[in-house]
Amino acid sequence: MHYLFLSLIAKFVWQGDEISSIILFFIGLVPSMPVFFFFYALVGGWDEAGLAETIEASQMVGFLRPVIHIIFILPSKLGARVSPLHNRFPITMRPAAQEEARLLTEERVKLVEG
Repeated sequence: MHYLFLSLIAKFVWQGDEISSIILFFIGLVPSMPVFFFFYALVGGWDEAGLAETIEASQMVGFLRPVIHIIFILPSKLGARVSPLHNRFPITMRPAAQEEARLLTEERVKLVEG
């Protein structure tokens, strides 16, 4: 679906030169991202913890927060809400990965301070 969406946009924009290629990149990429994230969530790409962590991370982007919310978060939440596969295959190693990240952060702090 993502490829078909981009192909449709390209038929109208691309003229075979560098400028239209750059324009296509920005025009094609931004509108296609919500479509991609909706379908990614629809086919079970997010579990509850992963989606919550991504939403939390989106709060760190500063002035682009509204853009990220529209392009990324809203389609992902909508796709997850209507998906029969949402949270069906949660990432079970998340606690171990978070513990490893915490330990690595502590080691980094020790190196910086020492």
